[in-house]
Parts: sequence; structure tokens; C-alpha cells
Amino acid sequence: MRRSLLVTIVVSSFLVLAASASAAEIPFQKVFSDNVNGDIAIAANGSVQCNATQAQCAEALYRTGKLLNNNDWPMQYVDLDDDPASFSSSSSVLAVPAGARVLYAGLYWGGYTTNAGRDTVGLRFGDGAYQTVKATELGTFGASGQAYGGSADVTKYVQEHAGGTYWVSNIRTNVGNKDVHAGWSLVVAYANPADPPRNLSIFDGYLAVESGKASVTADISGFLTPKTGPVRTAVGAVAWEGDVNLSGDQMLLNGRQLSNNANPSNNTFNSTISTFGEYTNTRLPAYTNLFGVDADIFGADASYLPNGSSSAQVKVLTNSDRILLSTLTFATELYAPNLETRKDVTDVNGGAVEPGDILEYTIETKNTGSDDAVDVVLSDAVPEHTTYVEGSAEANNGVAGEALGVVKGWLGAGAEAHNGGTLAPGAAAGVTFRVRVAESAVDATRIPNTVTVTGTAPTIKSRMTNFSNTESVVVGRAGEESTGGPDGEKSPEPVVNEGETATGATATTTSLGVTITPSKKRPRAGSVFTYSVRTVNTGADLSAEGVETCVPIPAQVVVVKTFGGTIKRGRVCWATGTITPGAERGHRLQVRVSATARGAIVLAPASATATNAHRARAASRVDVPRDGITPFVPSAVTG
Repeated sequence: MRRSLLVTIVVSSFLVLAASASAAEIPFQKVFSDNVNGDIAIAANGSVQCNATQAQCAEALYRTGKLLNNNDWPMQYVDLDDDPASFSSSSSVLAVPAGARVLYAGLYWGGYTTNAGRDTVGLRFGDGAYQTVKATELGTFGASGQAYGGSADVTKYVQEHAGGTYWVSNIRTNVGNKDVHAGWSLVVAYANPADPPRNLSIFDGYLAVESGKASVTADISGFLTPKTGPVRTAVGAVAWEGDVNLSGDQMLLNGRQLSNNANPSNNTFNSTISTFGEYTNTRLPAYTNLFGVDADIFGADASYLPNGSSSAQVKVLTNSDRILLSTLTFATELYAPNLETRKDVTDVNGGAVEPGDILEYTIETKNTGSDDAVDVVLSDAVPEHTTYVEGSAEANNGVAGEALGVVKGWLGAGAEAHNGGTLAPGAAAGVTFRVRVAESAVDATRIPNTVTVTGTAPTIKSRMTNFSNTESVVVGRAGEESTGGPDGEKSPEPVVNEGETATGATATTTSLGVTITPSKKRPRAGSVFTYSVRTVNTGADLSAEGVETCVPIPAQVVVVKTFGGTIKRGRVCWATGTITPGAERGHRLQVRVSATARGAIVLAPASATATNAHRARAASRVDVPRDGITPFVPSAVTG
């Protein structure tokens, strides 16, 4: 059913419009905005599909054939978790880089029913237990009020787990009927020291756009794009009810249509989940027709948002379809300082870290951005299980000291105690200090440490925050571990983990080993490379039976080819079979690096199991250079 409705909502980043308590629809409002080194990620999936045993449904799931809309099929729930208490469930990988910090996370879901339980869903990370999530806002559309959308702030939960596989269960809709939809989206803003400074803005609500007369418009300000060079912007949207075979809907940035390979200019909302024109397939199920669920991120260049821009407008409209808009996201690189910070730790005593040892931290921050950084201040809490060595804090190009368990550095030209100075583009400063490991620190105690650096961007008059890699030492162990940050992890080369002897084995033993090796150590964003996975029986004389080798799909890549593997529960698995003593089996996995992964670290674990041996594990890492390909942007649209 279609009816004419005029809805025009303008949202400024300085104005929040509150929803009326009696309104069925919810006006759009800004729920998050910040200028920070970071980005916005969206994980999403559908919760219903057609019955694949019916003729032409299997084609429709992958966008072929003629019956492609939810109007064409009675819908049934998708339920792929291992929880017997759920009646619907699907998963998606949230691509938050290692070392990033979640700033905001919103869970959005929608369906078509008046069931009283529609305001409650389940959310879980990986194989953990479901958490009950109740909508803080619930919008409805139409006279019957059956089309609905719910949302909830789940920032704390996502902060605890960060990137990885998320499941959402029990999204209610009128299954058994045609023209119904159900799905979810997890929208996350995160800070990441490896990312450039960006304006990150998220708006949400529940508004209908239909019949060519309605539009939803978001006006965004409070930023400044680079004055010269490339301008890279990403615009995202989450919506319900967009159909594959109903065209005429558009999303515009500053009056120009956003489109890509997955979302044509005359059918932007077409039941897809995609990033920069690539279908997002790190989902379970991963079919490409979502039957009324859209969650897409579009790339745009300076022809959409020019150099020196301080405002932007995003508009959604249609002339034939009905779009139930839930979320809009906006991320653009800034004319601002970039306080790139690196931290290293050295055990002055050498060898394994022992109680009483002295650790020396060396921190350097460099302004690699386009504007000055004013009033630059470094803050580093003295790590737990250590005490500060009095008088050890020293600054290069600044002043340093310690008080109340926090080492401070006031850095840059003109800095003095309690007053930061200025770091011009290209300028650097640093701090060193020492701590003593507590005598009470037992073996295997991990001592992590991260630095926060702030400075004001004078042109956009915004306080910018960045942080370093997390540098850790472990008591009883030599060396160091680094997570996140500009230089990424100091991960080891791929190794064989020989596993353990099977329980009950005596004279005859079997033991598995596994390695995973990438064909490229520094693949560019958007490029394709291959993992080689090797599983070996390192046991003396007993065959390993029923061997299965699996690779969880990393958040920053999409699978191109599995070479005989099967994708299940966010992993690619191969039925390796029997491996005789000393023999090995090899598998391959081809992947494409996400266009958003510039500067990211891709960590790929692998595991092998057998019916008569314990699990073997290994890991591999690649570093994606920051100068990866520019995300796909459409050609100019005229008229």
C-alpha cells in the first residue's frame, strides 16, 4: 500500500530535535558528533528470507530472477545461532580495528508487526550469552502501526567487546505473510590512532520517505575539510522497506546523487548491505538480497564536498518506493592537526620482566596533520603494578612531570609547566619516564600502557584527541607487545602450534600443527591477496582423524574465494579429513582488503581440530598502508 506523505526534517549538528511523546514517527536527531581520529563502522543483517525450497527463491536470495521484492514472497525467520531459545538470529562482523576505542554504538532494528515484544531483542558477541536489549525509542508508521523501528544505545556493551562477530536475535515480524521485513544494524563510531582526523556524525529517528513528495534532510556543520589535496567523505544509511524492483529512491550529498556498484543512482535503497559498492559478506547468512533491509556506506570525493567546506547536506527522497529511514552517518577528513603518537617500552634490566625491574617508556608525538596543534598536552597514567620513579620524567621540546599517578607532558613551542605549546605541521615532541615493577607482581601479570595526547585545532576551534598504541609487558616474559597505534602490532611471524597430545594416548600419539601465511605482508586497501593455511600431523605414529581447519574471517576483509571451504558462523572451514603422521594438508583463502582499512592491521587466526587430538592454533598479520586506494565514488550525475 502506498500513500502520499510530506515529511521534511532538517537536523543541524548544533540543534537536537526532541521526539514528541505522542508521535508515531520519530524526528531525526543527532546522537553523536565529534572531531577525532577515527571512523564509523556498520554491521548489519536481515532476519527473514523467502523459503529456499520454493521455486525461484534460491535465485531471489542472490538477486537473480524476477521475484526479488518482499512483496513477492511469504517471509520466514532466519535462525542460525546455536541457542534453542531464539526464534530468529543472524550475525555480522563489526569491522573495528585492533587498538581502536568505541565512542558510540547504537543498535537499530525494524520489522512489521504489532506484537508487544517488538521492543525487545537479543544481542551477543561471538559465542557468548545473549543480552536483552529494550528499545529506548520505538517508532511506527502507517494507520495500522505495524511497520516499526526500535533503537537502543549499546555503547557500553560494544566497548567491552570491540570488533568481531555480533548476533542479534528475536526481531519480531509477521512471518508467513508477504510484504514484511525484519533486520538490524549496529552503528559504531570509534577512535583509532591510525586513522586521520575526521568529523564523525550520527543521526537517527524513524521517518517515512515515499511517493516523491517526502524527504529527510540532515544539515551537518562544525568541521572543515582539507584546504588542499584530496577530500574523502563517507555517507552511510540504514533503512527498511527498500525494494530491489522499485526504483526512484535517491540519497544526495550536497544535491548530488550518491551511488555505486551495489546501489545504482535510481535505486539507492534496494535491499543491500554494502560498503563502498562491495556487498558485505562477513555475515551469516550472507545472501545479497535482504528483502527490505538496507545498510550501506557510500564514498564521495571533492566533487561532492570540496576543499575548505564547513557544512554539508544529506537528503533522502523517492518517487515510487517507500523508505523507512532509521539512521544516517557522515564521516569526512578534516583540516586539522594529527597528533600521531608512538610509545615504546624497554626493560632496563634486560631479559624477562621481573618484580623490581625498571621499565622505561619512550613516547613521541608528531603533528602529521594540516593545521597547527595548540596547547598540546600528553597524559599517561602510571600503569597498575608499577610505581613512578621520582624525577624520571623528561621532555623533548616541552616540559614533563608527574602528579597523582599521572605523567604529564606540556609540549611544543612555548610550552611551560601546566601550559601546552604549539606543534606546527611536521613538528615533534616527546616524553620519557621510568617506573618500577611492583614486588607483588606475579608471573603472567600483564602491564599495559596507553598515552593520550590532546591539542586544539585553531582553525576549526575544536579540541582534538589522539592516543598511542597500547604497549604491554608481561611479568616473567621477555620482550614487548604492542596493540593498535600507527605502527600496529609487533606480531610474530606465522608459527606452528603443535597442540597437545590427545587425552588417553599412550604409546601412539597424534598432534596437530597449523600455520597461516599471507601472500602479501602489506596489501593495499582494496587489493586482493591469498592466505595459505597448512595443517600438519606432528605426531609420531597415529593418524589424525576428522580434521577440520578453520579461519575466522577478519573484520577488515571480505572473502573472494574459499577454494572448497565453507563459510559458517563467520568462519571459513575446510573438511581436511585424515592426516597420517608427518603428512600435511594445504588450503587457500582469497580475500579483498576493505577500502576502509587504510592504516589497519589485519589479524587472521587459524585453528585445526581432530576427533583424536587437541586444537592447534596459529595467527598471521598484515599491515595495510595508509595510502590505499581511494574508495569507489560514482561518476558525475547531471540533471
